[in-house]
Amino acid sequence: MAGRQAGSPAFGGYRSISVDGIRYSAHRLAWLHVHGEHPAGEIDHVNGDRSDDRIANLRPCSRRENAWNTRGRSASGFKGVYRAENCTPKWHAKISVKGETLHLGSFDTKEEAAAAYDAAARRHHGEFARTNDGQ
Repeated sequence: MAGRQAGSPAFGGYRSISVDGIRYSAHRLAWLHVHGEHPAGEIDHVNGDRSDDRIANLRPCSRRENAWNTRGRSASGFKGVYRAENCTPKWHAKISVKGETLHLGSFDTKEEAAAAYDAAARRHHGEFARTNDGQ
C-alpha cells in the first residue's frame, strides 16, 4: 500500500517481504532494487539497526566483517571487556582478529579496558569496528 513500509517484522529484528510467495529479507531486496543485482555475500547494517533498510545504511561485507559490527553482550556493559574468573579486581580486554583471540591487557577500570578494546577494534576492523564509544 502506498505510503506504508513494505513487509513485516521477521526473526532477529529484520524485515521480510514476500514476492510471489517467497520470503526475502527487505535489506537484500533494497540492494537488488538500487544496484540491479543480488548481493554476492552478506549485507551489513552500518548503524546496527536490522530494521533500518535505507540504502545509505547498507554495505556489502563478509561474514567476519558483519560479526565485527555487532553490539557487545558482556556483563561489564562494554564490548570486549570482562573480569577474569580468578576473582582478580582487574578488568581485562580482548578482541578476536582472524579467528584468534588477542588479549589486550588488564586495567584498573572497565572504562580503561573498553578504551583499549576500542583502539584495537579501529586498528583491526576498520570501518566495520563497533566500538564502546559509538565512533
